[in-house]
Amino acid sequence: MGLLAVAVGLLVAGCQPADREGRGAAEHAGRSGAALAAAYCQSCHLLPEPDLLSVGDWEQHVLPQMALFMGLYDDGAPPDSLFEDGRGGTLVREAGIYPQEPVLSRKQWKAIVAYFQKQAPAVLPRAERPAAEVGLKHFSVHAHEARVPPAMTSLVEIDPSRSLMYVGDVKANYSTLAVLGPEGKVVQQLAPLNGPSHLERVVDTLLVLEAGRLLPTDAPSGRLVKLYRLPGQTQYGALTPVLDSLHRPVHFTRGDLNSDGRSDFVVSEFGRHLGRLSWFEATGGGRYRRHVLKDQPGATRSEIRDLNGDGRPDIVALMAQGDEGIFLFENEGSGHFTEQPLLRFPPAYGSTSFELVDLNGDGHLDILYTAGDNGDYTPPPRKPYHGVRGFLNDGASRFEEAFFFPLRGAYGATPADFDLDGDLDIAAVAFYPGYADDSDEGFVYLENTGAFQFSPSTFSAQGDGRWMVIDSGDLDADGDADLVLGSFVGLLEPHIPNALQRRWLRHSPSFVVLENTTR
Repeated sequence: MGLLAVAVGLLVAGCQPADREGRGAAEHAGRSGAALAAAYCQSCHLLPEPDLLSVGDWEQHVLPQMALFMGLYDDGAPPDSLFEDGRGGTLVREAGIYPQEPVLSRKQWKAIVAYFQKQAPAVLPRAERPAAEVGLKHFSVHAHEARVPPAMTSLVEIDPSRSLMYVGDVKANYSTLAVLGPEGKVVQQLAPLNGPSHLERVVDTLLVLEAGRLLPTDAPSGRLVKLYRLPGQTQYGALTPVLDSLHRPVHFTRGDLNSDGRSDFVVSEFGRHLGRLSWFEATGGGRYRRHVLKDQPGATRSEIRDLNGDGRPDIVALMAQGDEGIFLFENEGSGHFTEQPLLRFPPAYGSTSFELVDLNGDGHLDILYTAGDNGDYTPPPRKPYHGVRGFLNDGASRFEEAFFFPLRGAYGATPADFDLDGDLDIAAVAFYPGYADDSDEGFVYLENTGAFQFSPSTFSAQGDGRWMVIDSGDLDADGDADLVLGSFVGLLEPHIPNALQRRWLRHSPSFVVLENTTR
């Protein structure tokens, strides 16, 4: 799997303050800080409770950013530093993300700030859980030599049907996508791609999503391309664009959404301020028509499933910026969709991934979800709500949390019956662990011991990389699911110890394969 939404979230990014809906600041004059927060801070996402962050994080990081989205600037106008150069900055200015005039008075804003200062804790509590045992009894760890230092792996994908894996690496000035065998030997180095973030193989073609620029951007420079493999040949050749002008896309999926016999696309454009979730209708002749499902940044991943059992494919998607949550887009027929939230999360959660999977074997699709994006803060705080969660479906698309395993900085999780005992285990990576804290892991294997209880373990060299992406599949065709983890260490961050960063830059593997030894 791939996910190139690295360190890009803003707690209120993409927010449309209350006054843009017609309510004037005068209406709220004289109200308390709590009432003002309720009026202004939940017009586009869940109301953030003060205890989600420490008082220092509110004062130093979040509230100053929130002030900008309320139109409160030191010099009375949005500073140029808020806007990137080029097309992306122009689009953000035209969209009016940062209001020209304040939407509330400075007195009202001070009341909101005082409310958070008074109610927020000095330090967030620590989430308690069993320590992970060092040593994986079901896996053998292989760090292969195929790497382009420093490791900046943006996607890993296992193709079990051909016993191949794909590893994407993204740099500021060039990117690569390699096809490798199960032993880590490069079979083919594909044509230069602009930030590969996700791919899917379809018969003799390879669909690859290019995120575009490495760092957060609103420039529409992403695209979806197709690479062809001629019959009888093993190498992919010519590249053909399929979709272009995408805002930092990180995921796509395919399906016939309007029953016309053609395969359509659902694309998650994470963006920065201007991302969106869209489906692209195939109209014939290689052409597509965009239909926007959700016009906000943070679209991270989607799945096409018939969730309500009416015979039509629905869309379930994760939004991870501002209004965080998992949303159902119910197919009403003829390509029309209606939106309803399945789960919503506070904007401090930092949602990172989800999968639809039957967790308890009752025939209903449940949700496996991770939260752990900590790219908003320096240094990143310990958040007791980061980790892996499972939500059970009651059969009517109502979801209730069944388990939570705390994992600081959790970035992705993949479920499978790794030990072949009849229930689902979970493997998870964390991109924002504690680094200097030995109790935090960048990878953890959760063996299901029954009743949603898990026995955690890891491998001794897990600290050699900074694991951002993970995928599972039977890579060596022996009947059990293997794992591949991708490391991304190329962005220097001041909260990471210098010695650790130097070691990563020199020695971190681009990926490791965890070979399942159950069979």
